[in-house]
Amino acid sequence: MLKTIDILLGISVVMLIASMAVTVLTQLITDVANTRGKHLARGLGDLLRQIDPSLSREMAEQVSRALLTHPMISHVGQRLGATIHREEFTKLLLDIASGQTPRDDKNRLSDSARQILAKMLEKNGIEDPATTLENVRAYALQLELSHPELATNVRHNIALLQEANSRLVAKINGWFDQTIDRVSERFTATTRLITVTCSTVVVVAVQLDTIDIINRLSVDEGLRNALVQKAFALDLRPRDTGAPEKASAVSRPKTPPPSIDAPLHMKASDGTTAMPGRSDEPKGKPAAAPGVLAAAAAPPLASISPADKGRSDVGTDLEYLQDLGLINLLGSSKGWLKRWHEVNPIGLILSVFLLSLGAPFWYAALQNLLKLRGVLAVKDDAQRRERQSPQTSAERPAGGTPAGLPVTGERGILG
Repeated sequence: MLKTIDILLGISVVMLIASMAVTVLTQLITDVANTRGKHLARGLGDLLRQIDPSLSREMAEQVSRALLTHPMISHVGQRLGATIHREEFTKLLLDIASGQTPRDDKNRLSDSARQILAKMLEKNGIEDPATTLENVRAYALQLELSHPELATNVRHNIALLQEANSRLVAKINGWFDQTIDRVSERFTATTRLITVTCSTVVVVAVQLDTIDIINRLSVDEGLRNALVQKAFALDLRPRDTGAPEKASAVSRPKTPPPSIDAPLHMKASDGTTAMPGRSDEPKGKPAAAPGVLAAAAAPPLASISPADKGRSDVGTDLEYLQDLGLINLLGSSKGWLKRWHEVNPIGLILSVFLLSLGAPFWYAALQNLLKLRGVLAVKDDAQRRERQSPQTSAERPAGGTPAGLPVTGERGILG
């Protein structure tokens, strides 16, 4: 049973490392393409057309882009912002319609577009956007003086309901949350497509054949031990080096991996497996090859930034798999093209599917398999002790004959 668990652990380690590379590529593409901002701009444009059906799609997109490139909302370089709150959306509409945006804003609405926006607001109960906005700000300030315990968004929401009570606010409050839900669904669908694409690129670039890996793990005990050791090292590594580590549902102490020079596991006097320096650890870690143990047990470097460390960890882990011969990085060897005739296409397709599950899935699978392996190791040690311990005299019958053996020879008649 432990062999099966070790095989599953080895697959989880390989998929987790490859999934981290896919995650890095996916984040890079979504950031460069600004997919969050584009989907949000489309959603806000749909909301504006819902408020005023006579508004053209081009005009709605122009207003939504002006909102998301506002200095208080946009990203660096006036890229489309990816977050906007309902109160911000309402007040910025009033702000843009009143012409209070900076003159040097390259995405500032033209005078004709601003007049169209002002007419839309007027049809929905806001005749003077500038005065209404000033009243909202003044009332929010009064609420801050009289009720400082209220949150900022609560104060501004109350101020809008009090000073800008109109069909515009009613429509925005009624449809904003549903619009954001649709935006999230579209962004998720796009991200999944990007993830599948990046998974395909990674699988082809490293020639990741899942079927070949399973076959090798089934017959190579040293490879299984090396990947199980790597699983322990990955479990000790913080998931997000840029933020404090969150407490897991099952609290367990985080202990550093054993010294590289020390034996990875040894036999106790009773035949059980024991870790050096960890007498309370029942499961033990299997021995790994000396050439790959250093990469698995090396402590993380503290002299580099968290973001650079995350990227360097992915590169180091991929090189680790390359040293084990599980992958073949593009450009790392001259035999990359020649090895394609050995690759199973079904194994590549299976790898793409498994990588598409994402790094969080494989990290959770790795943790669960490590817990299960610990339970099985405890039972295995208990059974080994039971087999190796001699039968005590208390377990023998009174006559001295071992239980279960037939009594031979003549027996006298008692009494």
